[in-house]
Amino acid sequence: MSFDPVDTTCRAEGELTMLFVQDELWGTSVTQDQVNEFMHRFELFGVEGSWDSELGIIYANQAVFGDLDRSTFPGEKLHIFIVDADGRGDGYVCPTAMGWCDFVNLHLDGVLLEVGSDESLSVAAHETFHIIHHFIDADEELWMDESLAEAAMLVNGYYTDRAWVQSFMRNTDINWGPGDPEHGDTNYGAFLLWGAFLWEIGGVELLASITEERGNGWAGLTAALTAEGITTSIEDLYLDFVVALGLSDVDAGYGFEFADIAAAQRRGTLAVGDTRETSVNPYGIDFFELESVGTMTITPSGDLTDLTVLAVVDGADELQILDLTEGGTIELAEGDDAFLAVTVMGLESAEYTLIVE
Repeated sequence: MSFDPVDTTCRAEGELTMLFVQDELWGTSVTQDQVNEFMHRFELFGVEGSWDSELGIIYANQAVFGDLDRSTFPGEKLHIFIVDADGRGDGYVCPTAMGWCDFVNLHLDGVLLEVGSDESLSVAAHETFHIIHHFIDADEELWMDESLAEAAMLVNGYYTDRAWVQSFMRNTDINWGPGDPEHGDTNYGAFLLWGAFLWEIGGVELLASITEERGNGWAGLTAALTAEGITTSIEDLYLDFVVALGLSDVDAGYGFEFADIAAAQRRGTLAVGDTRETSVNPYGIDFFELESVGTMTITPSGDLTDLTVLAVVDGADELQILDLTEGGTIELAEGDDAFLAVTVMGLESAEYTLIVE
């Protein structure tokens, strides 16, 4: 990737921000009214549904995640450039490491995004988090960094990645992040849901601790949980996330408060007499609906080292979550809703067989 220089002009300046627009876009793709609307919400006031509607994005992100180190910015102000990014993305941080930019700044695509729209402010919230995090913990693992950046969008009251979430909930058996996929194989819907999950279980304190923690990935998250007095193990935390995806019921204690998210799509149904032989990707999740009423014995076999098999039974009186990784029996009554979740917490995919008797 390379960047060609373009002529820009500063069209707005705030307390912490200078906003430049590519001259070729001015008056056509981008107008002064749009710039004013953007700066109003980026610096002055948040929107309904944000963590603090009296804080603009840059101030809310600092209050939740940590202060932005502006010492290397010209005039100690964050520079935002509205440009034609030529397909590089709707927004991105322009780094200094590869010589692309003289100082860290933010580029937003003024062709793909309508400046001042919810989408442009949501992207700005996401990318501003990256800049905050860059100066605190520049080598954080991509999946955690992106999950926190997606959480920043929700913190500021923007849920604009609906299509990404829907794509993930239609197919959760993907190596979405912790399994170290190539960047192009990750899923921002999964990032958003994982970031939302952390935000909703730990609030400001947990997001701030994760951002500040210099350890990376699961190790950094473990340290942040410990710092906040959260004793849940990483494995149990991830399995709670899996149940939340499959159940999506806030009232039952496993769901998402920021939006009404439909439960993850099932790969099929399982009833007494069925055998299912399949595989699951690293940190992917297979969901199967359980249909039979009465006694159901489930026996897994195959690559079980990193595999977990959970049976979730939503009965009239209580919710049951059973670990059937080594097999087990459940009782389903008339009217019970039940599903099986199969996931692998490891860097290799797993082949497995389920026998239902």
